[in-house]
Amino acid sequence: MKRGLLIYDSEGAKRNFWFIEQIIAISKERGLDVKLVTLPEACFEAADFAIVRAIAPEINAKLESEGVRVFNNALTSKTANDKWLTYLLCKRLGLPVMPTALVGQVENARYPIIVKSRSGHGGSEVFWVEGEEELSSYPKHYIAQEPCSELGKDMRVYVVGGKIVYSVLRTANSGFKSNFCLGGSARLAEPDENQKRCVLKICDYLKPDFAAIDFIRHNGGWVVNEIEDAAGVRMLYDLKVCDFVKEYVNYIAEKL
Repeated sequence: MKRGLLIYDSEGAKRNFWFIEQIIAISKERGLDVKLVTLPEACFEAADFAIVRAIAPEINAKLESEGVRVFNNALTSKTANDKWLTYLLCKRLGLPVMPTALVGQVENARYPIIVKSRSGHGGSEVFWVEGEEELSSYPKHYIAQEPCSELGKDMRVYVVGGKIVYSVLRTANSGFKSNFCLGGSARLAEPDENQKRCVLKICDYLKPDFAAIDFIRHNGGWVVNEIEDAAGVRMLYDLKVCDFVKEYVNYIAEKL
């Protein structure tokens, strides 16, 4: 029986206990022995594979260097958990993105702009900024981004093994953040051909096992906004479209 680690930070483990129980139980049905370990106190035992659901790229890299099969790989974790690196990757691949700069390098900005920490998730650490004086109060390593033309709407495209499996259109009830965890609504939607092209280019480069790519609406089209490494799937269960845990564990078992 192959042994695996399911890695969370302590707060994430508390929030996602059902998801964790399901992964462990379904893994056992597939002949995989999965043990939960939590950061920062984690003690890493010898393992054949690791499912990293914490935002800790250094852990992905450490385990990978030791020959452990890591879901997701270190490159995906490092890039997706840094919004600036995500932006630079999209530019390198020729994908549509909103004009973005580090706060410390902003010149001749047209306000308002959106400021984000490079590592925020779930709509946290995202700010609407009205002027230069306000902008100067944020750390210089944060990113500043031109707002899209259609605020409060985005599409999340879920990928497993480099293939699109589900996509969800999210709409804010108020404000400019459409995150489901912040009270937005969601429904299934079909990505257009340009979105599919963007997703496949990202997956060809990063080779994630499971990730989500978020698009925002601008001037009648979709542009890449963020990549989520440890993406949440509560929307999919609320929409009653799948048993995602079983699908993902089956994928892991096949890869092993």
